[in-house]
Amino acid sequence: MENIDVVCATHKGIACVHVPEGNMDAVGEHALGMLLMLLNNIKKADAEVRKGIWMRGENRGIEIKHKVVAIIGYGFMGSSFCKKS
Repeated sequence: MENIDVVCATHKGIACVHVPEGNMDAVGEHALGMLLMLLNNIKKADAEVRKGIWMRGENRGIEIKHKVVAIIGYGFMGSSFCKKS
């Protein structure tokens, strides 16, 4: 909300509603899922397997164990992600 010109939006008939806790669980889960997808090459491996290509070694991922994940901002969304990881 801090980056939205609420006065201008209201003038244009756009309602601005601040609901910080509204989707924090979904955002935390989505962020964790995307992190796992990135580290484990899931998108690339899935596309290859669907084409009948099996490149196990090339698609070997990176485990989160012993890694440091930085969370920038520890509000509702950041803390939700932290609790899930």
